[in-house]
Amino acid sequence: MKKLIYLFILTFGIISCSSDDETGIDNSELIGKWNWISSCGGFTGDCWYPSEDNYESVEFTNDLYIKKNNGSVNTEMNYSITDSHINGTDILYIIELENGNMLRFRFIDSNLSIEGGDFWKEYERITE
Repeated sequence: MKKLIYLFILTFGIISCSSDDETGIDNSELIGKWNWISSCGGFTGDCWYPSEDNYESVEFTNDLYIKKNNGSVNTEMNYSITDSHINGTDILYIIELENGNMLRFRFIDSNLSIEGGDFWKEYERITE
């Protein structure tokens, strides 16, 4: 009976342990500069594409998210990847920006796809 109690206490102790460390989710695949190549979804399921006067890019460093619209910085703030989980055949990642906003992203082949409400924006990596 004592062994059963010890086993219960040990199991409960392991289950209740938590860590104050970061999630430890690897962001190495995310780091780099990305050009917007398309947005698809919404009510109609249509797609739209960048043009000479409507384009954007995003950049991720180890801890900084930078978004540019038409070459001008629109957003620059710290981020952290807070979660990842399998969603069908994709691994979906959750980013929390320093202002509390959340972004969901996934990789499709070698492209980055970021959720933008009811549509997804797809980006290709810029190789320099």
